[in-house]
Amino acid sequence: MDNNFISALVGAVAGGSLALAGSFGAIYLHQRVAQTREEHRQYQEKTEEMQELAIQVRQWMDFEFTQGWWLRYDKVPRGKNTLACPIDRLGLLADRYEPALSTNISAMKEAVSQFEHVKVEVHLAVTDLPTLFDEIRGSYERFKAADQAMEAVFQPINHQFSHRRAVTPLKKSGARRSVSQWLTTQRTRLFSRAVKRPAKKAE
Repeated sequence: MDNNFISALVGAVAGGSLALAGSFGAIYLHQRVAQTREEHRQYQEKTEEMQELAIQVRQWMDFEFTQGWWLRYDKVPRGKNTLACPIDRLGLLADRYEPALSTNISAMKEAVSQFEHVKVEVHLAVTDLPTLFDEIRGSYERFKAADQAMEAVFQPINHQFSHRRAVTPLKKSGARRSVSQWLTTQRTRLFSRAVKRPAKKAE
């Protein structure tokens, strides 16, 4: 009688320990999946923002170069660029979320700085205008080359986004089912041993 009680107690303790371990395991898996989903969501969000910023920078540069054609004919550009050029923000995001873009963005930033410098020289009349045009044309070509290289980095990222499935919720994941099945099987086996009673003696 005492042996049966001890066996039942041991089985109950073992089953409780497994249940507790399973609970901690399920909580860990849930947190890990949630963290992975959040990291993926944030990365995709910032990558999309970088591409939007790149479009704005590209539009700014195209406008500046279009205006720069007046320099070729020894004339001062009269158009005013009202577009934003968020090249600094683009560089910060790339350094944090996609360092593979940093080199190309640095080259683009140098071209933007060159255009800004040329506008100052135009107003100061330090250099003749056709010479300034040759400078910005070279900067524009380097900008376009860096822009194309940046797009080549974005292409596989966008392809990955379009084909990647959302992270499976934990309640539907195979990991959660495996844990549940393992706990159920083990606990059933332990309890079946623990609560097994001896056969009644024949009277």
